[in-house]
Amino acid sequence: MCPSKFTLEREKLLKEKNKNQQRNHSFKSIICECGFEILLVPDLNEMVNAVAAHISEHHLKNNDPKKVELESERLWNLLIAQIFEKAAVESEPNE
Repeated sequence: MCPSKFTLEREKLLKEKNKNQQRNHSFKSIICECGFEILLVPDLNEMVNAVAAHISEHHLKNNDPKKVELESERLWNLLIAQIFEKAAVESEPNE
């Protein structure tokens, strides 16, 4: 059975609404692909520790050291890139 046009339109609107809410809500945070939200703080050491602590949570799901290393690096890059993006937006002058 195919979904109705109404159902598809409703799903599209809900996805857009969730995306906008996440964008607005997460301005002062970064979000891991697993959905975990890490609040941005001005102290760089605290941010690094928060990201590292969250990444270590992902290690509990895998026992292969090589996969753990690759996954850690990938998640680190993902989360740090978000931090830089947020910092760049925050530092832009208001027009």
